[in-house]
Order: sequence, then structure tokens, then C-alpha cells
Amino acid sequence: MRTIYILLAILLLAAVPPAHANLPDFYVMDYNPKIVEPGETYNLTITMKNLGTRRASYVKVDLNFNETSPIYPLGGMKAYVGDPKPARESTLVAGEGYFGIIHQGEEITISFPIYVKRNTTEGAYPTELTFRWFQETEFEKGYQGVTLVMYVKQSDPALEMEKALPAYVKSERDFNVGIRLVNTGNVGLKNLDVNVSTGNASIIQSKTPNNFHFEGLMPGESLPLNMTFITNKNTPTGIYTIPINLRFESYGGFIKEQTETLPVMIRGFATIDIGGVSTDPTWVVSGESFTLNIKVENVEFEKAKAVKVFIDLPFTGNREAFIGELKRDDDAPAIFVLRAGDPGEYRYKARIEYLDDTGRQALEENLVLIVYPGRGGPSPLLLAGLGALILIGYLLWRRAMTPIQVYLRWREGR
Repeated sequence: MRTIYILLAILLLAAVPPAHANLPDFYVMDYNPKIVEPGETYNLTITMKNLGTRRASYVKVDLNFNETSPIYPLGGMKAYVGDPKPARESTLVAGEGYFGIIHQGEEITISFPIYVKRNTTEGAYPTELTFRWFQETEFEKGYQGVTLVMYVKQSDPALEMEKALPAYVKSERDFNVGIRLVNTGNVGLKNLDVNVSTGNASIIQSKTPNNFHFEGLMPGESLPLNMTFITNKNTPTGIYTIPINLRFESYGGFIKEQTETLPVMIRGFATIDIGGVSTDPTWVVSGESFTLNIKVENVEFEKAKAVKVFIDLPFTGNREAFIGELKRDDDAPAIFVLRAGDPGEYRYKARIEYLDDTGRQALEENLVLIVYPGRGGPSPLLLAGLGALILIGYLLWRRAMTPIQVYLRWREGR
């Protein structure tokens, strides 16, 4: 930076015009800014002084930017500072007014809005400043040129990564991640390489390519990327990071590398299911007590806590059963002691609530219960008839008796 200022000072001294006898002689005392950056707008302020032996009027200042220069004015390129009305110690914006007569030894300030083109290569750029005026006494034209040097310092490229992540992911499940790369700098970048690092493949694997290449990204532009990952089976719960390595170049040849991270929260979850339903006694009889047993299973990876089962059967008794904790592949019964209502078919819901790492969960199952009339379901007469038929069949088989013989034997038994 010190070298830059030395160079500017030397060039500024070199811009001192030769003195002319009996003429106005303009000298640039100072100008700012001397160092600019690509893509920025500035107000170029020039302080000049008449060091000649005569005053000047109708002074016109031209800011002579050529087509190859990365610095050019916004608006007018000329400023007229020669209105005969005196207006010393004023500041003129290009094209907006007049200073009046510039006397010997008088110092004035003039300014031009300028813009520096994007992607300008770093370096010093000369800018020509031309003074034209009339000598007040002879009304002769005068001309004088001054060279200003402005140093364009290229700012570093700036790349930011916006992330769209799920709140959490589950073991052995796919999940999607969206990122957007935004060029927030004032200069463009090129040869952008994106590397997705999943070195810990035992936990998270990528299902999309790990490497991407882009030709370039101009200031304000962005690139979206969508990626899919999968967590492996039995992954412990916790926060894991996926590194995203970025490498790119500026148009000035500067190479930059940076690493971003994608934080992934892996949470365990349980999957609860009903493994079976039974009653004791098997035949539920109207008006009698019975026990309903609903078998609850955890068929997933993580334990389930605070497991509770609710039923909506319209019977007296407990309709809520607390199981507690179920580890992976565990099962436990939810026991309900009830008194059966009227005979018939009852359709009811069993609702299971529990907690896992992802929060409170619930599921419902539709179940059916048959309530029989009388004592134990089938009537005693029907059971007696079935027993008689079984006995007759047995005797026929054992003794090869005819039905008449079976009847006579039965009569004798009476």
C-alpha cells in the first residue's frame, strides 16, 4: 500500500504544469479518491489553484476518459467555471454551475461522479484533465492539460452459501439439502469448484454427485444446488456436519479456498405396532368380567418412552393402560379389566401414544370384539348336541355298530 501512495505522489508531482509568464496557470493541489475498487461509484473531487500571474474567465474543465479506461464519468464530462459573477470558495459539481472569475492565487474545487467498471484488472490508470479559458484582458483562449492517476485495487471475490436443511433426519432415511451460492462481492469469479465431503461414510452417504464445476459467477448472481443424502442404519443420535469445500479464482488471478458446513441433526425414532389381541376368557359373555390383552411392540431402532394405550369400548373398567418404556424389539401387554355389555359386535379404536427423540407420537388401530349372550357363548343345549354327535361317531367307528344298535345300547343304558 505504501508503494501505491509513493507512485501516486510521484505522478501527482509529474502532473505539475510548467509556469507561463503573464498567463493563468492552473495546478491540481489534490484530488480524491486516488484508490478505487471495481463496481463502485465515487465522487471525484479535484482541488485546483491558479498559480499564474493573471486571472482567467470562462474556464472549462474536461474529464477526458477514453474508451479503454475502466473509469468513466456519470453524467456530464465538462464543468464550466467562468461566469463573471464572483463566487469564491465554492464547490462545483460537473455541469451544475459557475465559479466566476478565477483570480491569481485563488483555489477552487470541482467534482465529477465516476464509476469503475466491474472486473477491472488491478493497476494504475491515467486520467486526463483539460483546462480551457479566456484571458480576461486579451480575450485570448488558453489551454492546459493535467494527468491524474487513479489506482484500481481489486477487491477479493466474496462467496456466500445459503442453506436449506431439515430440522432433523432419521436413521436409514433419505433427506434433501438445498444450498445457494451467491457472489456478494464487487468482482466476478471463475472456475468455481464445489466438493461435498462425506468422509464419515459410516454415518452419512451422498446419493448425488460429490463434485460440481461452474465456469463463473458474476456479482449478484447465484447458483442453486440440490443434494440428497442417506443416513446409515443404527446411526447414533446427535449433530453431524457435512463439509462443503469451495475453490474459485478472481479475474485478477487470485485463488481462494473456503469451507462451509451443513449441520445435520440425527434423531432416533421408534415405530410402535400392535402384535396381537386376546381375551381371557376366550369367549366374552354379556354381563361378565373379562381381561383384554393388547400386545404392543417396538419394531424400530430407538426406544419408545411413556407408552400408553387407550381404548374406547363402552364397557365399565379401565380404558387406559400405561406400559412405560419399550426398547428396540421389545413388547409388552396393555391390560384392561372390563365388564362386557350387551351381546353383539363392538368395533373400537386402540390409540397408542409414546415419546421418542423426535417428539410425541401416536397411532390408532381399528379392532373388533364379539360379546356372546348367556354363559360362555354357545348355549348348553348346543354343546350337549355336539357331544352326542361326537359320541355316536366314536362308537360307530369302534364297534362297527349300526345306528339301530347304537340306539338300543343307549336304551339299555337308561
